[in-house]
Amino acid sequence: MPLERQGDQSIVRLQVPHLLNRGAADCGRRARLQHDQVALERYKVSQNRYLIGKIDITNLNIALNEKDNAKRSYIQALNSFWGAYYDLRKLTLYDFADRKFLYDPFAKENQ
Repeated sequence: MPLERQGDQSIVRLQVPHLLNRGAADCGRRARLQHDQVALERYKVSQNRYLIGKIDITNLNIALNEKDNAKRSYIQALNSFWGAYYDLRKLTLYDFADRKFLYDPFAKENQ
């Protein structure tokens, strides 16, 4: 299989899931952000309850771990999305935000 054909296929493999999952990815990012915010609020409540003696240190640590895991999950989701976005941009040489090509093969400076 020629190298150019392999490149076309890798673009299709990256582009199709990206386009199909764009709405799902956005929804997932919002859900993870919301989960992160809920976990942070739960930790603050647990911390206040610990200070007044209503819960023990074990429950405070559980809330802290949940908060940290939610933050980690959110950051990983952002990393995955933007990594895929820039991989697709690099393969297609197209800027999706500005809706223009990043490379013009017919420009005078390229000849």
